[in-house]
Amino acid sequence: MIAANLGKRKDLAKVEAVLRTDRRITILVNNAGVGSTAPLLQADVEALAQRFPSGGQVKSRAGSQ
Repeated sequence: MIAANLGKRKDLAKVEAVLRTDRRITILVNNAGVGSTAPLLQADVEALAQRFPSGGQVKSRAGSQ
């Protein structure tokens, strides 16, 4: 586990360095500590899009060479 605030350049550099050297990592999970009051399948998609403007993009190296 890597604890980092990706809004801070120093923490972002730390995560990037680990990703460059450790090929075992294939997915990142952003646990920003934001909660919801409804199950995901019942959530308001528009409200989620406003809360998470990145669009929930998933970056993965799985299958890359």
